[in-house]
Amino acid sequence: MKVLVTGAAGFIGYHVARRLAGTNRCDVLGVDNLNDYYSVELKRARLAELAQLEGFRFVQADFADAAAFGGIHANYRPDYVIHLGAQAGVRYSMENPAAYVHSNLAGFLSVLEACRKLPPKHLVFASSSSVYGAGATVPFHEDANTDRPISFYGATKKSNELMAHSYAHLHGLKRLVAGRAGLLVVVDPADARAAVQQLVTAADRTPLPTTVKGDTRRANGAIVVLAAAAAMYDQRLWSA
Repeated sequence: MKVLVTGAAGFIGYHVARRLAGTNRCDVLGVDNLNDYYSVELKRARLAELAQLEGFRFVQADFADAAAFGGIHANYRPDYVIHLGAQAGVRYSMENPAAYVHSNLAGFLSVLEACRKLPPKHLVFASSSSVYGAGATVPFHEDANTDRPISFYGATKKSNELMAHSYAHLHGLKRLVAGRAGLLVVVDPADARAAVQQLVTAADRTPLPTTVKGDTRRANGAIVVLAAAAAMYDQRLWSA
């Protein structure tokens, strides 16, 4: 099973890639541009650990470069695409909104177009709790209204959800949205969760339990590792 993971040098991307490659049943191709939004040394250290896994390979590239990413996707022909790469950060989106347009809008379009031309079984991508914005109540709910994000970062992530919905409607692209406030949001099709559970079972041969550790009312502060992008909470990465 071939899985392409963008943002593979990032915190969540690293753990997803490691989990998948570590099963010895997945061939994982990580893509990351290693930008300097935070420590490049840390990102390289993560990649050095991943490089020790037989099932992992890495390509340094900007997924917002449509020609480059389209070529990588076409050559690799993944069964699944897990899109975790993004320009993150609420405050920084006030200082440098162009970076968010580049990575989160143009970059996501590049990913969608690659998947449209050579459709994987599923595209999984990360949203953000920042989409809730004005009027949000805690704990967040995946079916809450997200029409009024108040940060530009949140607006770009909400745009990603709408872009993916459009591509699913127009082109039949099967996709999942993950990462709203520590929740997996299954948008469409109706059997998408089962399909991702199938991905986990194919990788591990054993379905994984869902474990939530800590105060779920503070879900916005939780970090979720998409263990094999399967809506599984990794308790090692939750705050006590």
